[in-house]
Order: sequence, then C-alpha cells, then structure tokens
Amino acid sequence: MAQMITDRGKPTQIVWDQDEKDVQRVPGTKIVQGFLPVPRQGGPLTNVTSQIFPGVPGIPDVPDLPGFYKAEWFLSPSDGLTVQNVRFVQANVSDEVHKVVEFMQWRNLRLIVDRGPAPFQTIAVTLPDSTCMQGALMTQKGTRTADNKKFAWGACVMFNPFELPDKSPAGLLANIKYTVTISQSYLFGAPDADIEPSGSVVAVKAWPVMTVSITSSDPKLFPPPSFAADLKLVVAPRLTRPDQHRPAPQFPNSALRDTNVVSIFSDTNDLSRGIPGQPGSVVTLFAPNKPFWDRVFDYSEPDVSTEIAFDAVVFPRSIASTKPFTAASPSSSLLQCQRVGGQGEFDNVHIHPWVGFDDPTSSSGTNSNSPKFIEAPIAADEVIHMHWRWGVGIPQGVKDGSFPTPADAENFRRSFRGFDPQANQPNSLAGAPLIPADQSLRIKLGNPGKDVSDPPAGPLDPNSTVIWYSPMWHAPKNGAYTQFFVHGFACAYRLKPFTLLGIPVLKNPDLLDSPSFPGFGYHDLRFDSSGNQNVLIASASTPPGLSRNRIGTGSTPVDKDFFSPK
Repeated sequence: MAQMITDRGKPTQIVWDQDEKDVQRVPGTKIVQGFLPVPRQGGPLTNVTSQIFPGVPGIPDVPDLPGFYKAEWFLSPSDGLTVQNVRFVQANVSDEVHKVVEFMQWRNLRLIVDRGPAPFQTIAVTLPDSTCMQGALMTQKGTRTADNKKFAWGACVMFNPFELPDKSPAGLLANIKYTVTISQSYLFGAPDADIEPSGSVVAVKAWPVMTVSITSSDPKLFPPPSFAADLKLVVAPRLTRPDQHRPAPQFPNSALRDTNVVSIFSDTNDLSRGIPGQPGSVVTLFAPNKPFWDRVFDYSEPDVSTEIAFDAVVFPRSIASTKPFTAASPSSSLLQCQRVGGQGEFDNVHIHPWVGFDDPTSSSGTNSNSPKFIEAPIAADEVIHMHWRWGVGIPQGVKDGSFPTPADAENFRRSFRGFDPQANQPNSLAGAPLIPADQSLRIKLGNPGKDVSDPPAGPLDPNSTVIWYSPMWHAPKNGAYTQFFVHGFACAYRLKPFTLLGIPVLKNPDLLDSPSFPGFGYHDLRFDSSGNQNVLIASASTPPGLSRNRIGTGSTPVDKDFFSPK
C-alpha cells in the first residue's frame, strides 16, 4: 500500500525498505497468501518495534544515541486505526525513553451539508472494523521520494468506500448518494534536527494523516458536502536526563515534577522587530538576533491552566481580519501586529514537563512562588511542538551556511511556509497556515476524560493533556481528495549547540540558565531586565479583530462551535 503525504500540492510516495508481503494486513482471522489480520486492542500483533536509527551527529556535550520506536497499533471496533504508547528509546547505561504520544485516534467523522438558509444536515461516517479493506505495518526505514525525508515506521488502513444518502427532502426525492473514501496513516520520522528554523532541536516527528475523498451522485445540483473530524491526541512528556531541567535552586523537590506545562503562542508577522537568526544591528558574541518573545510572538498564553478551545485557522481565509492592531506588552513597548489571511487566535502549542520555576526578577532568582519556567522558542527538553502556522519572517531566519548548498537551505525554508490560497499549494507562502486553504481548524486543549463536544471548563489535568485537532474540509470539488494534519507534530529531546566560528558557545544548560555565558537563557528571552514579560499575556477572548469560521459558502458567520458533533 502506498503511503502518501502531500508535497508541493502533489502526493509523493514513501518507499519503505521492506517486502510488502511481509507487512500487509487485512481483516479476518486466517492467514491467507501472506496477509495477516489487523490487530484488535488487547490482541496479538499489536506491538510495534522499529529498526534502530543512528544518533544525530554534532552534539559533543550530550551525544545523541542510537534509538528505535516501540508502540502499539490496533483497529478500533468503530473509530478506525488507533496508535498508542509511542516511545522512542535510546540505549544508554539507563535507557532514555522519550514519550512521544500516549494515544491518537480520529473520531466523529461527518459530512456537513450546507444548502444556504436551510438547516445544516450532519451525516455521520462511522468506521466499523468490518469495513477495513486492508492495512499495512512498516517497521523498516522509509524515504519520501520528493525530499529524501527519512521515516522510521508507519501504520495505515484503507476502508471500503462508504455510500451515504442525502437526508434532506430534495436529496431523498432525487435519491442522492455521497461516496466517501477514507484512509488513515500514522507515520513517524527518524530522528533529525529539522523542526525549527535554527536546525538545532533534535526531535522525532509524527504525522497522523487522514486522506478523504467525496463524490456526489449528482455533483451539479448536489455538490459534495463538507467533511469534519476530530483527532484525539493525548501527550504526557516526561524528563529523561539530569541535563533537562533547571539548576537545583530553581528545581526543588516539588509535587510539580512529572506534570505538564502547556503554552500557546501567536507568531508575529512584523518584520521590523528583527528576524531571529539574521544578523542584528549590534555585534555581540552571539551575533544573530536572539529569539526574544517580542521578536517572535505578538501575544501568548504561557502555562495554560484551564481547558481552552479556539479557532486556529479560519475559512474562508478572506474573512480573517488583517486590520493592523497594537498590543501593549508588559515591558511597556507597543507591538504593531497584523494577521494574515486564515490566521486564527493562536498558531502553535508547546507542551513540556515541569523543569523548574522562573523568578521574573532574575534568571538566578530563587522565589519559588514564581511562575513555571517556559521553554520557548527552540525548546528541546522532551517538548511536544505543534505548529499550524509560522510567522512571516521565520523562513528568513534559516541560514544558508548551515546547509551543504543554498538549495538545501531553501528546501528547509519551504517547510515553514504555508498554503498559498490562490493555487492551494503547500510550502509556498510565508506566514500562511500550513493546512490546505479549503480547510479550517479548531483546537481544544482538554482533559482525557472529557469529550471534544464538552464545553471547555475547569482546570487541565496536570499529568496528561488532550489536544483535540478538529479540521473541516469546506465545499470540496467532486471526486477530489484532501489530507488532514499534513504538518505533523514533534517530540524534541536534545539540542545541538549553537556555534561561533565552528566552536560550540551555547548549549542546552545555557538556555536553562546554568550558563557559560549569561544572558542567553529562556528567562532572558521571555522577561526584560525589569521582570516584565516581553509580550502580552492574552486569553483566546482578548486578541482583537478575529472572525469566526463559516461552515460553508452558503452560511452566515454564526458564533457556534460547529465542529462538535452535538
């Protein structure tokens, strides 16, 4: 079975170094012609072990080690493919076990029929295991043909086409049917330093991609309806090494250890603040502009403590307000801000374990009542990174000198550009959302025991965080296909030192404020010399100039959470 991820608007194949007859699986209990059944939860064959991958070179202080994936995959009775307990294990005196993700499953698949003023019609698309046509498990290395990106393992299933009736009076009279074709692929990358523009954060990446196609029996009078779904993604990252937390005075023996710190950010599009990674106006030991929060972000919500839901990408992109506004940061500076088309309330979420407290008055301050230490940007201490948009200036922070050729650098820059809404081409427009222009996206950060449709309320579970990733494909063309979650997310666990003239000058302990050179840590990126945060702390209700999503071209912009199935 070919594994596809959209690249430059075209599907590109991942070629696996494994014989198909050894990995393909289909439903059933009998072994027939080398095909095996897709496992069910708790049954045999659920465990996955990938091949061993070499460590990422260039880290002399805490060298990266060879590692492999362990995980479980199985077919749910009604919700398709599930992947859980994904670990990237690196061999050492005591193994480093990186908790990549606890649980991933697509739920609440549904067609949404929008006929202008008529009431919306929701048609559930269930995925009973009996409809699984075939599946595949790949545990050897794979390579994407377009860019030689390495994949460590993957699991996928393809379902028989679903034929669903239009239940409106006109649809029933005309006997209208919608045929929906679905495949689900959970793909995992080999370790690499390619998730942020400096190329310093070593991580493994995951793509829980779902591919959908819709065909109407009468596309002229009854065009294909929109399609929505919710991915439940549970994370609980934990520290694995002594060098992944703050010095002892800021890392007490606290009940906060082994808890999550959740933060969300809105990237700036203002190039006048200075682009991190480019040379600054003042020559310093670390000459390029530092990624201060007020250079990278417009506003943030550090240490989110309660459940929250927000529009992450709006549709159509033309309704997203691009009117300039000013944010008065606590450091007393006025930040000029402006959104781009499709940009929602926040652009990314970072989740990492508690690594200590951060006294705003000083990086060496010892007031234990201070806020939690926030790793951003960069962030390499067991950090879950999920970006659905990058700021306009971020691709310019990629330095040609960090790559063998300028062409390699430009290829890396592409990964931080989004979909051009005119041609709906990926990796082509700086600042644009990373999802197709005919999709919208809603994000909810919640608790494991609650559903996506439950109103966000109450404190977050400190031990485990659910990211509900809820995309919607609007007004698709007949017979076309889309892919959800093409940008993926990452688990970052190690930092390649920043160098000057080839000499390592900034290592991970420096960022955690155990510095060889003072003034380079996460504390200094967040707070000014007076202890004020460099950007506004904003809840999802306070950023100005936002627009709600529309369900489809015939609907009015109503203040309704239409992603929820209830």
